[in-house]
Amino acid sequence: MRYSYYILKVLGAVALIMAASSCVKSDVLYDESQGEISISPVSSVQSKTLLGPVADAVYPNGETMGIIAYASEMEGTWTGSLDGASLYINGGEFKYDEFWGRWAGWDGSAHYPYYWPDKGSLVFAGYSPYRRGGSPLENVSFDVKSKTLSVTDYQVEPYVPMTEAQMYDGSAQYDNKNQSDLMYFLPRSDVYGNYIGVNNVEAYAAAFYHALALVVFNVQAESSDDVNYIRLRGITLDGMASAGDLSVQMSNTPAGNVDWTLSGGASSEPRRVLYNPSKSGGMKLSTATRKVVEILTIPVGLHNIEITYSLIVNGDPHEETMTYQTQWEAGKKYVYNLILGTENIQLIPQITTDWATNE
Repeated sequence: MRYSYYILKVLGAVALIMAASSCVKSDVLYDESQGEISISPVSSVQSKTLLGPVADAVYPNGETMGIIAYASEMEGTWTGSLDGASLYINGGEFKYDEFWGRWAGWDGSAHYPYYWPDKGSLVFAGYSPYRRGGSPLENVSFDVKSKTLSVTDYQVEPYVPMTEAQMYDGSAQYDNKNQSDLMYFLPRSDVYGNYIGVNNVEAYAAAFYHALALVVFNVQAESSDDVNYIRLRGITLDGMASAGDLSVQMSNTPAGNVDWTLSGGASSEPRRVLYNPSKSGGMKLSTATRKVVEILTIPVGLHNIEITYSLIVNGDPHEETMTYQTQWEAGKKYVYNLILGTENIQLIPQITTDWATNE
C-alpha cells in the first residue's frame, strides 16, 4: 500500500469481501447458491499505511489486496494428508464495494464474485497492496503443505529525502509519499498447527501484519543554549537492501515466522537518507522534536547509522561524525531520537510493533 506515511491506527483484519474473480483463473467451479465470500475487519496493534488522510480505525477503502485460498473436502480442522487440497482462488484482487460496504472480488474493471464451495471448507492467505504503479504485484504464492507465504524479488521504491527547503524550515516534518508498505495475513490454525477451514460464514476476519521495517529519525537540540552552536549535517544508513525474498511460515504466533533474504542479483548498498545540506553549517535545530527521516526497508543484515553534525566554534563549523550499529526485524517500527548538544550527543532508540505510536 502506498506509504504516504499517513498512518492508520488499526489494520488488523480487513473487511475483505471476497467476491470476485482473479485475473488468474483456476479450475474450480463456483456454486452461486452458497453465497459470496466476505471478510470483516478485526482490531490489531499494527497499523495500516496509505496515501491520503488518516482513516479512523478502518481498512482504507481505496486499497486493494490479493487473496489466495485453498479448498479441501474436510470441514473444520484439516488433519492428515493435504494431498486433496486444491487451489481455489489464485492471487485474486479484492476491492471495496460501496454498495455492500465490504471488499469483493474484482477483475480489474468490474465486480466479479467468488462463492463458497458447496461442501468442505477453505483456508485463506493474503497480501496488500495488490497493485504497485498500476501493475499487479508479481511472484506471490502460498504453499499449502509447507504452510508458507512467499514473495520473491520484492523491490522497495527509492527513498526521497527531505528537500533543501524542508531542511531549513524549522517546523517541517518528514512525510514520505514515495514508498509502499507490504502487508500479509496467514490462514487460521489450531494449537497443533492444523488449518482451520471455514465455509459459508457470514464474515471471515483476516489480520494483516507488516512485512517490512519502519525506521524513523527525530532530531532536536538538547537545550536552547545549544541552538546557535550545533547543526545536523546528515544521517546515513548503510547496507540497505534493494530487493529481497520474503518467506513467512505459519507458527504458534499469528504473524508467523518471517524471514527476508537478498534476492538473487540484488545488492546491499550504502544509502544516505538525509543528504548533507548544501548551506554552510548544516540544518539549524530547535528544542522541539522534529521528524526528519521515515523510511520503509527490507530488514536484512546489520546496518551502520552514521550521524554527521557541525559544532560552531568562533563562527566556523567543525564537522564531527558518530557511528552506531543496529539490526532490524520485520513488522517493527524503530524510532531513533537524536538529541544534539555541544557537550552531549544522544541517539535514543524506541522499538514498537504499533506503527501509530512514537511519532
